[in-house]
Amino acid sequence: MGDGSNIPGSPYSMQYGVRVLKVSPNKGSLLLDPTPSNDPWAYDLDQIVKPGTTWSALGGGVQVRTSTTASTASTGQMQVLISVAPTGASHWASSSGAVTTTTTLSAPSSAPVGSSLTLSGTVSAATGSTAPTGMVNLAVGFASATASLTAGSGTSSTFSATFTAPSAGTHSASATYVGTVDYAGSNAGSPITTTPVVVPKAVTTTTLDVLPALVAGQPASITGTVTASGTMPTGSVTVSLGSSKAAANLSNGRFTVSLTPPAAGAVTVQAAYGGSTALATSNTSASATVMSPSYGTTTTVMAPASTTVGTKITVTGRVTAVSGTPKGRVTVTAGSATASADLKSGSYSVALTPIAAGAMTMTATFAPSAAPHTASSAQTSMTVAPRQVKTVTTVTTPKFVSGTASTVTGRVSAAVRGTVHIQLGSVTVTAPVSSTGSYSAQLTPGGVGPQPLTVSYSGADAGAAVYLTSAVSKNVSVTASTRTTIQPLPAVSAAKTLLTVEGSVTSDAGLVSGTVTLTSGGTTARAAVSEGRYQGSIKLDRSGVVTVRVAFLPADGFTGSAATATTTATTALTSGR
Repeated sequence: MGDGSNIPGSPYSMQYGVRVLKVSPNKGSLLLDPTPSNDPWAYDLDQIVKPGTTWSALGGGVQVRTSTTASTASTGQMQVLISVAPTGASHWASSSGAVTTTTTLSAPSSAPVGSSLTLSGTVSAATGSTAPTGMVNLAVGFASATASLTAGSGTSSTFSATFTAPSAGTHSASATYVGTVDYAGSNAGSPITTTPVVVPKAVTTTTLDVLPALVAGQPASITGTVTASGTMPTGSVTVSLGSSKAAANLSNGRFTVSLTPPAAGAVTVQAAYGGSTALATSNTSASATVMSPSYGTTTTVMAPASTTVGTKITVTGRVTAVSGTPKGRVTVTAGSATASADLKSGSYSVALTPIAAGAMTMTATFAPSAAPHTASSAQTSMTVAPRQVKTVTTVTTPKFVSGTASTVTGRVSAAVRGTVHIQLGSVTVTAPVSSTGSYSAQLTPGGVGPQPLTVSYSGADAGAAVYLTSAVSKNVSVTASTRTTIQPLPAVSAAKTLLTVEGSVTSDAGLVSGTVTLTSGGTTARAAVSEGRYQGSIKLDRSGVVTVRVAFLPADGFTGSAATATTTATTALTSGR
């Protein structure tokens, strides 16, 4: 160390202020070169300087102080804090030595390998009123770290560092305060035992498939599965049947072994999974009966070649053997339909109702109930046609007005899907049939007068059922809206005089003909409408302001309409007239 400048009052240049030559054998002091020269490898005097003492260069003007040492047991090396300052610097304590310190270390006694562990402790000064400062070297096994002291209360400072627990075993944990020019170094140690991390093995479940018929002296294939959450088990399974035992490696979680029961009677089949590095063992067992050597059987099945969904059919057949009459039960399946019956003198008969359409294979499976006969099965083909469902379409009609949207509703009995086509004159709309068979659609007719209305159901294929088409037709009347107007009424001079009322009845569909009624008070009259015009008279029966109402009566495809107007009869009625 040093900056290469000349030391005041000294003939020597401080090119290398202090050079550490080697570690002293007693590991308690340093071998130093107190009089460095310009030649970095020339030493004219060697001297041992103990830690915690102050040493002055022969040329004066500079002092070197070793504050403390720290040994590393794994390498036999020392760490030394060396301070250099001008001679007589006030911040150095007297040459009698630094303040004694005490280091304490807190460390866990054990920790799992790879876990995080924290070393902490304090450095306390024996005298004085301030807390030590500086650095603490910490180590766990071969791992090391440096922590700065944090001033605490009184004359104590704290430190802390985090390590990763090393490999399993007992390791030394140490804390070495390296000291400063004012505080002597100190250290503390503690053993830590690290333990291997035990990862719990995943739970497995071993199951056996349904056991086959077991016959003494005859090989039987026994299968099963080993499962575990989130992974596919590997390894082997050992299966035992009485005194017979065999092992098989898992393939996609499945195992198959072949075992030969040695004798007839009740047995327990056991399957034991041996586990793996990540999976726990598991086992299962099932009770079975080993039958005496048996005779093979032959099953036959007879059924109609074709039928319809929902139609009950009769399926018959026989189960025979080279010796004896087999006993047991026969199960017949066709798609998802199934039926069973016990053998009677080797024959069986079941009633089966197919519930799905299409080509299917019917299977009859015989399961023996006792030795010495074995299981067998037979198959036959059958075509199941969809059930044909007749439908009836109905319609409810509103009053149709030309150019105005109306809602047509109705039902298709028995249908659960499909579409209806609704045609009124030249206007056609479609509507879906709901799951309840109802439909609804809006239709805006054109033209005026009688028109044919037809609703046609297109039918639907629902797989197991085919809904047949149906239709309904009827004649409906399409009317046109009208507008009735009244020309302004003249005032009359006396009551009970005839008032002439005239006006028009018009429609967008063409010229209107028909009849209007004239009403005022208690009197009524009629007038003909011709080419949209009318004129009529009505006798007033009161004086004052009177109201006249003209109403066009629906006719010839036109809707009714009405209008009102008022006038004044100026002369009061005379009694008796």
